[in-house]
Amino acid sequence: MPHVVKLTDVVKSYQLGKTHVPALQGISLEVGRGDFLAIGGPSGSGKSTLLNLIGSLDLPDSGIVSIAGQDLSQLNDNQLSALRAKRVGFIFQSFNLIPVLTAVENVEYPLLLSNTPNPRTRALEVLAHVGLTEFTKHRPNELSGGQRQRVAIARALVTKPDIILADEPTANLDSHTSEEILNLMLHLNQKDQATFIFSTHDPLVMDQARRLVRLKDGTVQEIRDL
Repeated sequence: MPHVVKLTDVVKSYQLGKTHVPALQGISLEVGRGDFLAIGGPSGSGKSTLLNLIGSLDLPDSGIVSIAGQDLSQLNDNQLSALRAKRVGFIFQSFNLIPVLTAVENVEYPLLLSNTPNPRTRALEVLAHVGLTEFTKHRPNELSGGQRQRVAIARALVTKPDIILADEPTANLDSHTSEEILNLMLHLNQKDQATFIFSTHDPLVMDQARRLVRLKDGTVQEIRDL
């Protein structure tokens, strides 16, 4: 399986006041196209930092992060923004929907930013894909948590990205809704060969993943095929 993400000896640290905090310490990892991978580990292990680097929201202190063969350190800010818009979809635990926009407007928003033709048609198609045809005109405060997460998934999928990054996507959902959302993402992964990478504490997500990467103190403790 060709890799869509490759990290080589990645190091990242942060300065908090006078304290130097190492977040990632020499991470090497490959993610294949169509993978369904969970990144697990305790709080402070580096999960979110790793996701931010893969999503080009941040750059490493040293080492190489490449997406679809492109070394991110070789790109300027505009090129990184274009890469995120085209190749990466984001799903957040807090949904991050725009409150004043309807479901369909939230989903079509990334298409409007990239001047994609017929954005409303594509947004409606993806909302139908996640089972929300009847809720396209609802605003986020008129939707349940599970429905809001479905809108967030549709927004992540609408640009047909190479990678979908999900940061604790079930953290704010009850167990039944979490299982529904996870089953939806598994279906999309299998049907469309969408590559999903999760950071998670949720045993349900880790149990359903096809690969599990466990982090501790910014290092890889285990990479296991499930």
